[in-house]
Amino acid sequence: MSTISKECELCGVDDEPLTKHHLKPKISRNTAPRGPICRLCAPCHTQVHRLFNNKDLRDKLYTVEKLKRTTAIKKYLGVRNGRIK
Repeated sequence: MSTISKECELCGVDDEPLTKHHLKPKISRNTAPRGPICRLCAPCHTQVHRLFNNKDLRDKLYTVEKLKRTTAIKKYLGVRNGRIK
């Protein structure tokens, strides 16, 4: 039995509602369901989709670890977590 995360898997915040982020988003309305998900707070979920298109998310950035390794997300998380002003 798996435990559902109660904190954002990207920034670690635990005091905001979480959304489901499909790690392999569908490219068109006619494609099949998307598979695995992770739990992200709304600000992180919005930022991921602002920074990356669905094709890159599906083909290159399909794990939380891969997202965290990108320069754009590292910079965002620095700001989000208050390390960069």
